[in-house]
Amino acid sequence: MKKIKKCGFVLIVCLVSVIIVGVYFINQNWTIRYASVFDGFFGKGNWKCIDEEKKDSLIYDEYEINNIYPELSENVPGKFHNWYILYDDGQNESIWHITDHVYKINNDKYSIINHNRLSAKQALTMELMDISFDVIGDNIKSDIIEEYLPQAESDCIEVGISYEGGNPKPEFYDKLLKESWFKCNEVSAERYLSMDTADFYIDIKAYDYRIKKLSDTEKDHLMNSLETIEQGLRDKYGEHASYKIYFDDFHQQSTRHNDIYYIFYLGLAMASAGIIFTRNYLFYSQLIEKRDGLKKG
Repeated sequence: MKKIKKCGFVLIVCLVSVIIVGVYFINQNWTIRYASVFDGFFGKGNWKCIDEEKKDSLIYDEYEINNIYPELSENVPGKFHNWYILYDDGQNESIWHITDHVYKINNDKYSIINHNRLSAKQALTMELMDISFDVIGDNIKSDIIEEYLPQAESDCIEVGISYEGGNPKPEFYDKLLKESWFKCNEVSAERYLSMDTADFYIDIKAYDYRIKKLSDTEKDHLMNSLETIEQGLRDKYGEHASYKIYFDDFHQQSTRHNDIYYIFYLGLAMASAGIIFTRNYLFYSQLIEKRDGLKKG
């Protein structure tokens, strides 16, 4: 009987240990832990993890405790995971890279009570947002850039969505994940440009090392296309057209849809100031005339 109880106890301890290890493994593997999030973004059945790797970070450290020889405890490079996702919706196939490196760096920098600290789910949403930026960039390139430029010239250009003012707050990613359009095959520049929770814009840049491979005629044509591309962006995105275009130091342009409102309100403020100045001037002139009249009387 005692042997049975002892075996039962050992079995329970082993079972608990297996459960703990399993929970830890699932918790570390985002493709398992957040499979429903991947399903929501890529579409159920449209994705699978084809490779995974664990790497040392060059940015943050972890303190490794040596229980046997405490004096040998030291800082070692932090570990992070990369997952490679094959996406196939039946029409397009691509491989996307997901990492928890940013999450690890963020959590190393901010304490658990800091409002800038990301949860794992928020960090994953950030990774998916970056993928959506690339998807949108490819769409803009095919719809606008390649409309005006031959392939040799368009190959010099990268297009994506970017933002200013630092990373959005963690709660932004909670909101983004709930958006019905936040799907790999439904995201669009209009959705991001019209958001008022972050300053998004279309980022278009040409790489010098690629431009050097062009002929002089191709270089001139590429540089002279800036205004045409800019007009194409304004025609497509209208009042939400926010962009930065950089070909070189002499061929660059940027416009923010917020600038329109800034100019409007600046003009309104200047008009109001002009009205107030005119009213005060007339009032003061009347006082002067009244004073001079009293003196003559």
